[in-house]
Amino acid sequence: MAWNSTSVQRVRAVRLLRSLLQQACDHERSLGDPVNLGPAVNGPLVNAVPFLARDGLLLLFQSNRPGGYGKHDIWMTKRASRTALGSRR
Repeated sequence: MAWNSTSVQRVRAVRLLRSLLQQACDHERSLGDPVNLGPAVNGPLVNAVPFLARDGLLLLFQSNRPGGYGKHDIWMTKRASRTALGSRR
């Protein structure tokens, strides 16, 4: 990611750091563009420390979003296929 000095772009970069993204990798190990998992997964606050299970379907992550039991809870999402985006559970 390239950084420059405009405040608008800095704000976008900070917001990205609080969101979980998906990035495809092909057989030649080329990475596609990152895709934000969107509001179904990303809460309004910090979403971090993602762990993707070996099957590529279950994603565990830490978030301090509303509705949890403590300050930083572990949340999960499971997607239908390896190419589908997840939904919050």
